[in-house]
Amino acid sequence: MAAVSLQGVNLTITGLTAGTASIFVRDSAGTIVTLRVTVVGAAIVPLFTTAPPSVTIAISSTQTYGVGGGTGPYTATSSNVSVADVSLVGNSLTVTGITAGAANVVIRDSQARR
Repeated sequence: MAAVSLQGVNLTITGLTAGTASIFVRDSAGTIVTLRVTVVGAAIVPLFTTAPPSVTIAISSTQTYGVGGGTGPYTATSSNVSVADVSLVGNSLTVTGITAGAANVVIRDSQARR
């Protein structure tokens, strides 16, 4: 949520992720002051791909699409790897046709969003 550093009498709070945190500061006399900090994150762009909803790929051919939004890193899986193989490197999704048939490709971000 937040990182805190104290240099002399200066307290620095750095927001790391959206959420709420309590920060406790104790002086040399043992007095404790509690600060409640709310870090507001930027709106997350929904996970997306440049691939159309339905793709037809010839056997032994590949097609490459972009992936973005959500929270990386991303993963991609094929429901039938004997029909379509997928690889995802960074934001680049490559789908390879293996044999005739149908397969679903699912892309997830690090928060398991599809």
